[in-house]
Amino acid sequence: MSKDYSKFTEPVLIVDDEEGIRSDLKYLADSLGLKSILAPDAQTALEYIKDNPCLIISDFRMPGMDGVQFCVEVRKVRLDIPFLLLSGFVDKDVAIAGLQSGVSDVVEKPYDHNVLKKHIEKFVDARITYLAAEEKEMDEILMLFVEEATTLLEDLEKHILRLEEEVLDPAVVDLLFRAVHSVKGGAGAIPNGKWLAMLGHSFESCLSMIKNGQLKLDGDGMEVFLLSSDLCQKLIRLIKVKAEPSAELAQTIDTCIQSLEALKSGQSKTATSAAPAASAVVKTDATEKKDSSPENDGVWVSNEKLDSFMKLSGELIVLKNYFHVLNHEPEMRNLSTRVTTKNTDFSYSLNKITDTLQEQIMSIRKVTLERALSKLPRIFRQVTKEVNKKVKLETEGFELGVDRTIANALSTCMTHMLRNAIDHGIEKAEVREAGGKPAEGTIKIVTKEEKGMIYLTIIDDGGGIDRERVISKAIEKGLIEESKRTGLTDEEAFDLIFLPGFSTAEKVTGISGRGVGMDVVKSEILNLKGKVRIQSKLTVGTTFKIEVPVPKTVMVEQTVLVKSGETLIAVPLNAIAQLTSNAKLTTSTVGFQKTCQFQGRTVPLKTFIEISEQISSGDEVVKRKLSTENTDTASIVILQHKSEYMGLMVDSIHDQLEAVIRPFDKVTNSFPGFKGTTVLGDDSIAYVVAPEEFVILGLGLNKDKTVEAA
Repeated sequence: MSKDYSKFTEPVLIVDDEEGIRSDLKYLADSLGLKSILAPDAQTALEYIKDNPCLIISDFRMPGMDGVQFCVEVRKVRLDIPFLLLSGFVDKDVAIAGLQSGVSDVVEKPYDHNVLKKHIEKFVDARITYLAAEEKEMDEILMLFVEEATTLLEDLEKHILRLEEEVLDPAVVDLLFRAVHSVKGGAGAIPNGKWLAMLGHSFESCLSMIKNGQLKLDGDGMEVFLLSSDLCQKLIRLIKVKAEPSAELAQTIDTCIQSLEALKSGQSKTATSAAPAASAVVKTDATEKKDSSPENDGVWVSNEKLDSFMKLSGELIVLKNYFHVLNHEPEMRNLSTRVTTKNTDFSYSLNKITDTLQEQIMSIRKVTLERALSKLPRIFRQVTKEVNKKVKLETEGFELGVDRTIANALSTCMTHMLRNAIDHGIEKAEVREAGGKPAEGTIKIVTKEEKGMIYLTIIDDGGGIDRERVISKAIEKGLIEESKRTGLTDEEAFDLIFLPGFSTAEKVTGISGRGVGMDVVKSEILNLKGKVRIQSKLTVGTTFKIEVPVPKTVMVEQTVLVKSGETLIAVPLNAIAQLTSNAKLTTSTVGFQKTCQFQGRTVPLKTFIEISEQISSGDEVVKRKLSTENTDTASIVILQHKSEYMGLMVDSIHDQLEAVIRPFDKVTNSFPGFKGTTVLGDDSIAYVVAPEEFVILGLGLNKDKTVEAA
């Protein structure tokens, strides 16, 4: 049974010099519900490529240009359109020539209708699948943009009204400018975003003049700003539902842009006469499609409340662990069967509730960087095209899940930093080649999380930063005094890039020149209590290193509880390669170092006291010896970090534990090799192992090397 593609809009381009075959092929397309475009020769068919066909079916032998030559011409402008070649002279040479030119498949004439239908269905199905995947990706990017833009602009009107205050607060102007600038930058990379990008560009130009003291708003100017705010909000709602502005709204936007441009030239009174009426149009239009408003997507919850939920869930897990210990007390065995059954049922329900609550809260708080930074590839393509540079983008570690606060901040930072790296970092192809570099530049973004810190590194192999030019520009713009020119280190000189108003661009463009992007980056990172550093070398490239601490919320981890002397240790389950006994391993001693054989390699074996003495903690609790002098009876925990292994000898292995990890603080001093403590059901304390650091310490590396390894 043939498929029905009647709802599919992309046509099939049919090219054949014989009218009868064209009609027959059209009949085939019609029977599948496909639209078709007919062309009598290849030259004519080339004009129809702009109609975006989903498939080209072409005869091989045609006057003027044969099918293979036609395919070569098509591939010069479009690589993605499947090309089906029909030939009555199929032989090896034709097939090879066809495949080399980019032909997708060859069908011999006279063709069988059923065979040809299967070929058509195969290519159309593949195209539909590709479009569906692309639409899904774009939907994710679009929803993320709407979410970020809504957050950025939620206080826009309130801040605009503060511009009427007698003493203008520069911080308010900065907030407005950064919000509009960030939204404009993201809008240029999504469908239906051109109106918002155009409006945002004019809006931020006026804000820039206010910031620099070149423009003071009067009543008419305030009306234009408020209208601009209304329009931005309306456009975001339209973007969310994938709708274009109506003709009336488009005219309103044009009027508003003209008014903003007039403000810049001091003609506000004549240019803003239409503002009140236009604003009324927006207010009326904004009441439509209320169900598409972002407010109806759910309830906004602050991070503070999420933190409190996390702490409550942690206390619930501690309670669950306490009940588990209580349920296994010897006295509990004497209870009646009825009470025991009820306890078991209660324990099961408590486990289920705590697990579900913890998972839900973590899922609400976290988002992967892949999703948070999903707009970067689009921005990357857009900017490289605008500046006409050859650049490739490489990413690593984007599967990392981070708190939404961090994700939103890094998304804003990366938008500015990627645009900056392309525009200022990477040289033009001819400049790179003249310097002995590949014509194509590279920008690499690497993210990772280690020891409670998130590290994000942006590396480009561009021309590097000219420190003297940076210092000169900073002096020229009045950001530093001339007397400081000679006393700056490279790090201090490069940090000037982050000063508000700093820019090395010769003119303002849609990409750069306003001196705000890197200022935004610095502010966002400082707000997260992080830091950003720059390393650069002329002609070699530049590296930006961002470090942000992971928010200190309640962490829960599946662990195995072991005991060494009087010390309880919780070892994360995902770091354990094997649990065994010393007697089951092949061991040996070289000097004072005991080792065992594990998976064909020699692994060091250490007691907890050996490690604690090695790091000289000074904590009396962890200095107690193993309770047994005979290590042959010890249990062994084989720990793994990446490709490294280490065996920890302990007295006993107790139980599996869902540990609520409490990070070390001023009360509980930090202990190298451990990430914190956890309270057990009987109120005793266990140290929770930090696998990476613990393994490195166990292998005999000193603290400095441990830090470097992190």
